[in-house]
Amino acid sequence: MEIMRQKIAESPNDTWQPIPSLNIVVREQDIAGLTPREARLWLFRQLAEPLYYEGPQGLASLATDPEMRKNMEEGIGPLGLISAQTHSKLQKRFLVLGFTSIVLLGLLIHFSYRFGRLGSPGCVIFLAALPELIMLSGMRGWLEQAVENPTQPTEMTSVTLYTEMITRLAADALPEIVQMAIRTYLILILFGSGLILAALIGPLFTRKQKSESPSQ
Repeated sequence: MEIMRQKIAESPNDTWQPIPSLNIVVREQDIAGLTPREARLWLFRQLAEPLYYEGPQGLASLATDPEMRKNMEEGIGPLGLISAQTHSKLQKRFLVLGFTSIVLLGLLIHFSYRFGRLGSPGCVIFLAALPELIMLSGMRGWLEQAVENPTQPTEMTSVTLYTEMITRLAADALPEIVQMAIRTYLILILFGSGLILAALIGPLFTRKQKSESPSQ
């Protein structure tokens, strides 16, 4: 924030172009009242929205250097996957996979026996969610460490500044997403554990009821 405000104050037109060769400018009113995290997210939104909605062409339209524009139009690597078109394709595929999973889960329940109709899906849900929860918990720890101990470049060149911004963006934007995913998988694990517990306890109650019922 100090660098941004200093650069804006030194500029004759009260603007600062944080990434050389990209037509993105910051004004004092753009970051007024924002926390450092909010300011970084605002800045990267200027990059993310053209890339998401228009693809590499949208990002290339921001380039003021002809060579950089040409390189972006030819391809931007994995960043090219971050687009509304890719999102739409993934949604359709996940809907198909989700429907298939529901059908298979229904078959599992149908062919299970007695309380296995609770225990079998509970076991599947538990085992499917557990590795994801462990992975996301480790990712959250890494992100928290990145937020608490940010790296400081020794030389503020355009490359180091851009790399630092990318790193900070990941540290700023991902924790909320990861936390939301952790809550989802935690709910699934609790739900699966509850089904397994019910499948284990259920037969005990059944036997007790049979033993207490009067003989005919």
